Amino acid sequence: MKDKSVCVFLVCLIWSPLLPREKRHPHPELCELKTAFISGNSESATKVRQELEKRTWLRLVGSADKADATLDVSETRSEKNFPIRTEQTTVSATLTRNSTKEVVWSGSASFGEGVVNSGAGSAVKIVLGHLSREAGCKE
Repeated sequence: MKDKSVCVFLVCLIWSPLLPREKRHPHPELCELKTAFISGNSESATKVRQELEKRTWLRLVGSADKADATLDVSETRSEKNFPIRTEQTTVSATLTRNSTKEVVWSGSASFGEGVVNSGAGSAVKIVLGHLSREAGCKE
C-alpha cells in the first residue's frame, strides 16, 4: 500500500507542471484602442508611464480627453520584518474605454524584491505583459 501511495505521489509530482494553468481568453477588441492616459499617482503609475509603449501596442498621451482609454493604476504594499525586512508590492490596473466608460480589461500582479526595492517595477512589467498577451495585438 505504501509503495502504491509513493508511486501515485511521484506521478502527480512529475505531471503537475504539464497540467493546464488558468488561461484568460483573448480580447482582440482591445486592439481598437490606440492611445491611453495613465491615471494614478504612485511609483507603479510612474513605472507604467515609462513602460507602456515598450511593452504594449498602446501609445501614451498626457490627457484623458485625447485618449481612447484610461488605465487606472493603483498599488498596495505589504511588509514583512522577520527574519529580514522585505516588501511586496501588488499592482492593479483597470483599462476603461473613454467613449463608453466600459471597463474592458483588468489585471494585477504582486512582486517582492527583498531588502532594497519595492517590487513595483517588476509587478508593472508582469501586468503590462498580461495586458499585451491577452489583447494579442500586432504592434
